[in-house]
Amino acid sequence: MLNKTMELMRSRRLVTAAATIILAGAGQLGCYVVPPPVAAEQPGEAAPADANAPPATDAAPADGQQDDANIDDFYEPLAAYGTWVDTENYGRVWQPSEDVAGDGFTPYASDGSWVNNDDGDYVFQSKYDNEYGWATYHYGRWAEHDDYGWVWIPGTVWAPSWVEWRYGGGYVGWAPLGPAGYVTLENRWFFTEERYFGAPNVYSYRLGPDRVHVAYMSASPIVEVHGRGRWAVGPPAGRLRAAGVAMRTARGRAPARGYVKAQAKYG
Repeated sequence: MLNKTMELMRSRRLVTAAATIILAGAGQLGCYVVPPPVAAEQPGEAAPADANAPPATDAAPADGQQDDANIDDFYEPLAAYGTWVDTENYGRVWQPSEDVAGDGFTPYASDGSWVNNDDGDYVFQSKYDNEYGWATYHYGRWAEHDDYGWVWIPGTVWAPSWVEWRYGGGYVGWAPLGPAGYVTLENRWFFTEERYFGAPNVYSYRLGPDRVHVAYMSASPIVEVHGRGRWAVGPPAGRLRAAGVAMRTARGRAPARGYVKAQAKYG
């Protein structure tokens, strides 16, 4: 039934919920950074200040759209691949099972790769897209919890991905966007050499801890400012190709808005 659901949703034309802009001269689309997911019952846990941390993102654009999903729609489908736990700072969150995600799991890095979708946006294509990636890589936020490790805080706004980026000096780096007040410190960023960014299993090209600081300082945040809005965007595809990086195109479109409802009903 799940395969039928996926075929049904892929047959529909995707209407992207995240507003997009075209970066001047690069032809690269980027998505608005929108407010924290509505699921968080309390403010996010603030990390210690970091002078080298990337700039914080602004509030949502006026035309940001809510999906037709309901927070409750995530609970049952994801329960098969992890555990729902109640936390003081984030409310109810989902923790991936070690049997599924494996030791050392890192969202937007483990068991997958970065590809461009039909709209030119960056999408993390995971081998678990049919299991939990359809939700956790297109909705909500990720945070590293002291007790549970990486946890996902559900939300109802769809986007190709919810990630902040750094690029330059021969490196590409990214980190999942966290909930309100959460700051991802330098040592939690994932970096790879630019030439390996499009690799099928990008996790295997992760820089070691001894190289992260150099990469972090060499690369700059990729943020576009337009009026009061700020966008977190991926590295310009034209520059990557010019550097010899082979970027692949997503197989079809990313899971469409409304897939959550289908999962809840037919999953």
